[in-house]
Amino acid sequence: MANAEELMLARKVDGIIRIRPDFARTLSAGGAEVQILVHGVDANRARIIQNYAQGAVGQWTARRAARGIEVVAGPVTVQSRMWFNEANESRYFLVPGLIVLIMTLIGALLTTLVMAREWERGTLEALFVTPVRTDEILLGKTIPYFILGMIGLVLCLLAAKFLFAVPFRGSVTVLAGASMLYLLVALGIGLLISSAVKNQFVASQITLLVSFLPAVMLSGFLFDLRSMPDLVRTITYLLPARYYVALLQTIFLAGDIWPVIIPNAQRSGAGRHGRCASDFDSTGYPEEAGLKTMLDTLYRILALTRKELLAILKDPRSRFSLILPPILQCLIYGYVATYDLNHVPYAAFDHDRSAVSQQLLARIDGSGVFQRVANLDRYLEVKTIID
Repeated sequence: MANAEELMLARKVDGIIRIRPDFARTLSAGGAEVQILVHGVDANRARIIQNYAQGAVGQWTARRAARGIEVVAGPVTVQSRMWFNEANESRYFLVPGLIVLIMTLIGALLTTLVMAREWERGTLEALFVTPVRTDEILLGKTIPYFILGMIGLVLCLLAAKFLFAVPFRGSVTVLAGASMLYLLVALGIGLLISSAVKNQFVASQITLLVSFLPAVMLSGFLFDLRSMPDLVRTITYLLPARYYVALLQTIFLAGDIWPVIIPNAQRSGAGRHGRCASDFDSTGYPEEAGLKTMLDTLYRILALTRKELLAILKDPRSRFSLILPPILQCLIYGYVATYDLNHVPYAAFDHDRSAVSQQLLARIDGSGVFQRVANLDRYLEVKTIID
């Protein structure tokens, strides 16, 4: 089982079927068991895999009986177990995915409004005639949103831990490093779009199409990537959100699994940042620049950062995008959006009316999933209540 556990941790397989050495002997005696181990990070997918596996075992047993092979005491018993999500709660993988949406919202969407707003108000031309360098302007526009993004990350972690009771089995340091990488990528996308489009409305719409919607639909946050068409699945490999979702779900529910963390972190943005760093160094100050020049540079960057923070707080649209959407997303994806079934209404048609059948119905009622709304006495009532 050690090899099987390694495959599961590395996400190379989503399920394991374990057949015991004495399967044939116990089957002939009438009591064979098959164990199904399912990767439970995505609770909905795990339940589907579990049901498919149980159905396959049941069909195999039925075909044996149809061929005239005697089944002594009944079908094969399936023992199922969820790894990394023993409670089988869908919010355990929805809430980590929520961090991706909030980081994309703050990093890409809000940053997109920066340059577009400067062009609309005509303040960018004023910056060109000042001693401020281009890289200083970029840093001054990026740092405030980087700080806001990390604040959003901290709030999401607190909400996941104390509000939604999501287990956290990894390292905070690893999570912070991966989040910084993704946030820098989101900031770069936002600055690129805002510098090319000089209208806030158009820039925000392009950002939604390029970054936010793919983060929702094509990152594996809501829908299984392996079930998508080949063309769509190929497109997902170009999205940083795909790898960030995998990182978050692994760190939260499985722990620091380095065969998963390192490749996804590299694809999420490490290579891009290396190129950006080299470009920044090539435009830096000469080696003979003194301490006074460095202090002047730092002072100008801090002044631009302060100016941008004040502009965010004064702009109603920025305040709205910064506060309300993250709160709504936390409430929706934490409480409303769930794949778990609860209070499913059903009607009981009990012919036996014995103590045993009543105990069975009581067990179904006490499961927390089903809720009995009627007790039927005749076949006609079955048709009436279904219609």
